[in-house]
Amino acid sequence: MNVLFYTYPTAFVTPGGGEVQFIKTKDYLCDLGVNIELFDQWSPSFKSVDVVHIFTCQGGLLPMFLAAKQAGLPVVHSPILWLGWGPQDFG
Repeated sequence: MNVLFYTYPTAFVTPGGGEVQFIKTKDYLCDLGVNIELFDQWSPSFKSVDVVHIFTCQGGLLPMFLAAKQAGLPVVHSPILWLGWGPQDFG
């Protein structure tokens, strides 16, 4: 089985719990013999995958979900969200 992993573009800029979940899920599925492909926005393709796994509730989720469904692929969703922003984050 081939699973495409997708998350929002800046996820690993400041990694935290969601990124740990992403990596650990990838590692454990690989240990079970599942092939994991990471989404490449510069060369997007669903041709070789059986399932799309989306890790986020951030912007960008809906277009990926709709593209996968349009391609006839099942979608797994891990709704990870961190809203730890404060005034210091906006200058």
